[in-house]
Amino acid sequence: VKVLEYLAAGKPVVSTAIPDVIRFYAHCVSVSQTYEEFEVLCQQALANPGSDDLRLQIARKRTWQTMTQEMRSQIQKIVASA
Repeated sequence: VKVLEYLAAGKPVVSTAIPDVIRFYAHCVSVSQTYEEFEVLCQQALANPGSDDLRLQIARKRTWQTMTQEMRSQIQKIVASA
């Protein structure tokens, strides 16, 4: 999902209702359900971008390295329990 790249830029992110975006990033990404809502959320983000801090913190925690380490750990747990 491109959301992490957008968050790493430190700018507000507006997305459509993609399940992974809702699941992992709804607390820091504006999620729209309709075209009209998407437009309104984009206008709001441009008018009031807010702080970059939270967006950058999330992007730093979700690097490819940390995600692959998490996957490796989960696979090792599954293999160990088999």
